[in-house]
Amino acid sequence: CQNKPFACVGKEGYADLGSAGLALVAIVEYTEATKDQRYLPLARKLGQFILNMQKENGDFCHQYEPRKDKKNCKDILLYYAGEATLGLARLQRLTGDKRYLRPMERALDFLVDGKYRFFMGKFFISEDHWTCIAAEAAYPAVKKEAYLEFCRAFGRLNHRAQVQRGEALADLWGGFAITPFFMPHNTPVGSRSEANVGTYLLSQHWGRPDPLVRETILAAMRYLVDQQLRPESAYLLPNPKAASGGLTQTPIRAQIRIDYVQHAAAAMARALPIIPEEPW
Repeated sequence: CQNKPFACVGKEGYADLGSAGLALVAIVEYTEATKDQRYLPLARKLGQFILNMQKENGDFCHQYEPRKDKKNCKDILLYYAGEATLGLARLQRLTGDKRYLRPMERALDFLVDGKYRFFMGKFFISEDHWTCIAAEAAYPAVKKEAYLEFCRAFGRLNHRAQVQRGEALADLWGGFAITPFFMPHNTPVGSRSEANVGTYLLSQHWGRPDPLVRETILAAMRYLVDQQLRPESAYLLPNPKAASGGLTQTPIRAQIRIDYVQHAAAAMARALPIIPEEPW
């Protein structure tokens, strides 16, 4: 995309929507934290790419071939629409540019309603953690109670899937499991907690703080802190010092991948303002 009025992120022949969305989020975070605006033109070009990829129904085309100037609107990739919507929401909050408002609203309307408009859509919720992070980031510029209710429903689903105190081994309390027969994966605890924090903040914005969502967040934070590798729990690993601070895939599988740690760290950072100072 070097010679185009927008910027894209990818490799070889393809650029993708999700990479553009998260690169945009990262640049906005950097700009807000440092007040250094050198990358703001790039952020705007990434935002233009996301706008170009949006469909009439609010959804997006998820892949792009720069050499052919061709969108791939057929293949749907998990998380991308929510990541792109979050990127637009953060860019709008930073710049105050009103041209992002309607695309944000259309994207959120699709994520909480449009994509579920088929018969089986009444019976499940997808991996919508990016949706709820984006809904909170868009508030109050885009303010609809339907977004809050959708995310509260997602929060209630998370609570039902959460291992409660006394249901299993103490080490698993706070994790999210698919029935008691499967070991919790640590990454969804981080990503769903990021979403739950967004939902809780959104419920506060509306003047109706949700105690169930807060309870779910606190239990999940307790689980993540307990799962984090320390010298006393990493002694069997090839390099305990290098692994210290990491999060494994599950309590019994010692693989560490960067996104495991990123989601957990982001969840912890986002949850800090709502964690009580006294033990819980």
